[in-house]
Amino acid sequence: MAIEIGNNLNNLEKKQNKFIGIKMPFGKSDGAEGYFSSHTLTSDSIKEDLILLLNTNRGERLMQPTMGINLNEFLFENMTEDSINIIKSELIDMLGIWMPFIKIHNLEILTDDSLDSNKLLLNIQFIIQSSPGKLESIQINVQDGGY
Repeated sequence: MAIEIGNNLNNLEKKQNKFIGIKMPFGKSDGAEGYFSSHTLTSDSIKEDLILLLNTNRGERLMQPTMGINLNEFLFENMTEDSINIIKSELIDMLGIWMPFIKIHNLEILTDDSLDSNKLLLNIQFIIQSSPGKLESIQINVQDGGY
């Protein structure tokens, strides 16, 4: 949910000291947010958390072996409607476990000829359940050797 700041200066000063999540990659803060730079909007923090979750492979996270989705497995596969449905199903299941506060509005996986054969492009539109009137989106390019 985005923080709404009104025209009232006192309201603005109160909102400036609210920091939500650390920005990735780590960067040193120049302000009052602490040692690391942080997000000031919940929606920005959730977008970054979603990107990090999708870039995590299963078994990579210590003490949470089921966290993540292995998108790299699909890079050199023949992309059929079945494999795209498998990716969508795994992604929706994973989000239901690790980020149940968002609802997927639209999930698009592109693998057409305009992309290299070893790339996937995910377009995800979602709604944060605490602010249902606001549609958010992210785009992730998965490729061989990294994201």
